[in-house]
Order: sequence, then structure tokens, then C-alpha cells
Amino acid sequence: VYADDLPRLAASVAHSFVLLAYGYVAGAVSGFVIGVAIGWSKAVGYWVHPVLRLIGALPATAWLPLAFFFFPSSFSASAFLIALAPAFPVAVLTWSGVASVDSAYYDVARTLGARPSFLILRVAIPAALPSV
Repeated sequence: VYADDLPRLAASVAHSFVLLAYGYVAGAVSGFVIGVAIGWSKAVGYWVHPVLRLIGALPATAWLPLAFFFFPSSFSASAFLIALAPAFPVAVLTWSGVASVDSAYYDVARTLGARPSFLILRVAIPAALPSV
């Protein structure tokens, strides 16, 4: 069976790996962006953090009916369900890392004339990376 169906089996494994990689990367990137936004902005944290805590506790199987209803293809629905797994832990860890950066780092950067984008990209994110 393995010899006869090896091309189909190899193609299926390759497609599954692509789906897994796409979903994992999408979830990790979206979780990182959401975590930085929550950790940096108090307004974003006020609105997004409770939603993150609410939907983060739901298992992926609970999202199955909604995923297949809202997404146009099974690939995008599957990628969404896979992306849920890394998105919430990465978001929470990034949020806690950005929120725990010492304020002295920001004060020194502001003293040297840093803009908010510099503070996020060059101070907050590098200081939060060990938490992520």
C-alpha cells in the first residue's frame, strides 16, 4: 500500500505541513501584534484584554461550526483553527513582557528624543522578547 500510494501520501503530508506552517505563523504573528498592542496601549488593553481572556479559554473544537460558516474554504477555516493555538499564549506572554519593561528605559529613550514608534520597535519589543 505504501509503495502504490506513496505519491499521494507524500503530497498529503506536504499539504498538511503547509497548512500547519501557515496557521502557526499566522497565529504567532497575530498574537505578537495583539500582545504588543495590549501591553503598549492602555486603551487597547482595556477593550481587547477581556475579549482575549474570554475567547482564549475556548477549545478549538468549539470554534468548528463558526469557522466553517464564516470562512470560504476548508483551508482558511483549518488555518484559523490552527492559528488559535499559538495566538493566545503568544499574545499573553508578549503583553506581560511589554507591560513589565522598566519605565527607566522609556525615560532614557524619551530624553534622547525617541518617538513612540522608536519606543515600541527599539525599546519595548527587544526588552519583552525574553518573555515571549
